[in-house]
Amino acid sequence: MKSIFASRHNNITYFGCESASGLFGLIDQFGKTILPFRYGYLDPISEGYMYANLGGGWGLIDVNGIPQFKPGIMDDFYESTKSFRFNVKVKNGVFPAKAKSTDGGKVGLMGVSGNWVLMPKYLTLSAADTNQFHIATQVRSDDASRFAYGVIDRSGKEIIPSKPKYSYMTDSEHYRDWE
Repeated sequence: MKSIFASRHNNITYFGCESASGLFGLIDQFGKTILPFRYGYLDPISEGYMYANLGGGWGLIDVNGIPQFKPGIMDDFYESTKSFRFNVKVKNGVFPAKAKSTDGGKVGLMGVSGNWVLMPKYLTLSAADTNQFHIATQVRSDDASRFAYGVIDRSGKEIIPSKPKYSYMTDSEHYRDWE
């Protein structure tokens, strides 16, 4: 195997494995192959789902490999990150998703059924905490070469407006493991 990661769901440990050929599969703690090695990418399990690439399309599958919606309705959320990527995690039934470039290529929040909970209108979204607050990035209205940051809740309500005075915000989500 090229790489292995572990995640837990319903008190079972699952191992996402990348084979020497570069394809991903899922094996449980008993050694049983749950998902065959046919995926271009798999993220760790969150709330029973995995962000996955199958046949060139990105989508969400459950631990049995059943697509929740047709792969390919969205682009890779972390396509710009080539050497390292953060996991796309489902939290309370929603996850950050990027619209296809033909649909504007912006980021919003999608439900596990494939419906937009928050329409894609941001450059980036990152989880700020476990209460479903997200740091949202937009192009500044007064200077198109700079970004503005704010905080929104899962419905899109601005908690901290992304006015030009906030030129940078960060979260601790990428520095801790929660699930």
